[in-house]
Amino acid sequence: MIGIDGCGGAGKSHFSAHLGKELGAIAPVQIVHMDDFYKPSIQRLPQRECDALIGSDFDWQRLRRDVLLPLSRGENCSYQRYDWPSDCLAEWHTVPASGITIVEGVYSIRHELVSFYNLTLWVYCSRSQRLERGVERDGEAKRHLWEQYWMPAEDRYVELEEPHRRAKILVDGSGSSSRLALRCELESLFAPN
Repeated sequence: MIGIDGCGGAGKSHFSAHLGKELGAIAPVQIVHMDDFYKPSIQRLPQRECDALIGSDFDWQRLRRDVLLPLSRGENCSYQRYDWPSDCLAEWHTVPASGITIVEGVYSIRHELVSFYNLTLWVYCSRSQRLERGVERDGEAKRHLWEQYWMPAEDRYVELEEPHRRAKILVDGSGSSSRLALRCELESLFAPN
């Protein structure tokens, strides 16, 4: 399994999609998104309590229970995807134990989860570029969430847990050249013996 972490807007999803295509020539690839493990609003803590907990809006315990533990035992797994527009859990997804699984998203290599991965990556770019991408994707109406909530929460995660230090590979997410630099290294890691 591969864990790809980084702050919002750093380019994790884009990089993961390209990496999945590259690795697809070696083995089947499934991508699991941390955004699918966002908690419905009825399960989220009030803001002041959230500030004390890292990534409390994401159900990393469900990711561990439903995806990481079964896959680490060589078992297929199933999980229910969070649907952002309806703010509830939606359809089920199945991930086969065979092949390569990429788990991408902020908080994916937090200290409680990092031991499940064979390889960890941290995708980074400037704060201003991340904000620009986030607002472009989510709309100007969500800017306040980025500036007042999501980015400060991610700052706490980076400051307190230093996930970039436990990543085996750092990826510059500001452009598209990073995926080419990793191709040879990743192919050698996943090539059949």
